[in-house]
Amino acid sequence: MQDDPQRLIAIEEKLAFLEKHIGDLDGVVRELADRIDQQTKGIQQVRSALEQHLAGGDGEGTGPDAERDRPPHW
Repeated sequence: MQDDPQRLIAIEEKLAFLEKHIGDLDGVVRELADRIDQQTKGIQQVRSALEQHLAGGDGEGTGPDAERDRPPHW
């Protein structure tokens, strides 16, 4: 039974290590979730801009790229 205090200390050390490791992993997962949210918002903005461009791009020559999109004989 002399070895019970050493065993208890070893278990407490492992527990402390695992708690720290879990905390570190939690931070990484939260950071990745935030980055995914930012990427999702960016993709939604790009998709919205593309949809607006395609909806307005009916060949009437309106918009910032109208000069460039006109055929050379115009």
